[in-house]
Amino acid sequence: NMFAGADSSKVLDYCRTMLGSTFRDSKLMRCSASPPDSLRVPFTLSFDFHATNTAPNDSDSYSLYVDPFPAIENLDWLSGKMRKYPVEFAYPYAMSKRVDVTFKDTSMVVKDLPKVTEINNPDFDYSSSYAVEKHDKLIYTEVLTSKSRLLDPDRYQRAVDFLEQVSGAKAK
Repeated sequence: NMFAGADSSKVLDYCRTMLGSTFRDSKLMRCSASPPDSLRVPFTLSFDFHATNTAPNDSDSYSLYVDPFPAIENLDWLSGKMRKYPVEFAYPYAMSKRVDVTFKDTSMVVKDLPKVTEINNPDFDYSSSYAVEKHDKLIYTEVLTSKSRLLDPDRYQRAVDFLEQVSGAKAK
């Protein structure tokens, strides 16, 4: 909904804010978005950027900060106050995110990858995984699925617990 009626400059500005303070001296190379009001195709936002400070050195190895972009909105409001009415989502939806990291220097070798994460409950599913493609590309994928339109008040706490589990898994 944020991009409804937006022109390409608004999409470009949003992609720049996603880079924000996470990547200093980053350069946005390309960005595109599908029409947000189309019901036939999923909304897709894609952008490429170049950054040189994504792998800080920690003793004898580098740790890559590969998942800087928040995909899951803050849903603290679900438990923020007492409610006696359901929360209605526009429709059941799936939000997927893919981050591809391409190494310029192919002398780097990936030593360790986080395990696949899957968290499920009757209202939501979440998964994240990492993979190495060839020798110069690392791929991170994340999917959050809402299974129903309505979240009844008696299920709010279960949704909050689910989101806390996701947050804890992402922190690891």
